[in-house]
Amino acid sequence: MSLCFLWLTNIHDHKIAFERLTIASDLNNVEAKSLLADFYIGGWGIPENSDTAVNLYLDAAKAGDIKAMCNLGFCY
Repeated sequence: MSLCFLWLTNIHDHKIAFERLTIASDLNNVEAKSLLADFYIGGWGIPENSDTAVNLYLDAAKAGDIKAMCNLGFCY
């Protein structure tokens, strides 16, 4: 998934990246949930939504994603 994120960020189109991460997140991809939460926290091409970001980080953290655990701590 990290290679996918690098590719998505290199196209400089946050809308496409957001759409693809949303699809992967809906398929229960843990890293996609964490990256999608980054979009919501940073407001990258979408309105900021910290509630949605925290929920995504929480889901990913429960599944063992270390980055999500760290970012969830920052959110609190």
